[in-house]
Amino acid sequence: MTELTWPAERPPPHPFQLAVRAVILASAFAAVAFTRAAAVEPLIAIEVAIVALGALGAVMPDSHVGLLVVVLIGVGWIVTVDDSTTAWVLGVAMSTALFHTSMSAASLSPAAARWTTSMRRRWAGRGVAQMAATVPVWLLVVVVARVEVGGGAIVMAGALITMSVVTLWARPGDARGGERSGV
Repeated sequence: MTELTWPAERPPPHPFQLAVRAVILASAFAAVAFTRAAAVEPLIAIEVAIVALGALGAVMPDSHVGLLVVVLIGVGWIVTVDDSTTAWVLGVAMSTALFHTSMSAASLSPAAARWTTSMRRRWAGRGVAQMAATVPVWLLVVVVARVEVGGGAIVMAGALITMSVVTLWARPGDARGGERSGV
């Protein structure tokens, strides 16, 4: 039978790690709630799987369970929601970004490790950056869905301009995984 007590040789989890792991579970639940709000007919099996696997991901953040949760969130959205431009997608996207960032942050160090202020600031910045891109991208999707474009040239030009701006904005060290100063 599985031992459910914390091993004596392992230090207890740091409170910040417990909080990050609670965010993992809460964000998986939030993604389900936002999808349910937009769904024509919710699929209980996918919802239960997302929340259960989100709980498992909170316990084992360095496993591949998080990838399965993100895939299930996407599949659940595609299967149950008819209007891809609904504002509910913002909640699903932000909760998925929060889930992903929290899983990554929780797997960064052992559960008992103390997080420094700079680590907290860096990971909060990463999460905010992911979520900040959500609204403009959604607005672009809404515009493209509602505006009749005569050809693909306008969309292609817009995509090229967007990629150029993103490329110019990114610093050389970012693509290679280098640290930026001042973060």
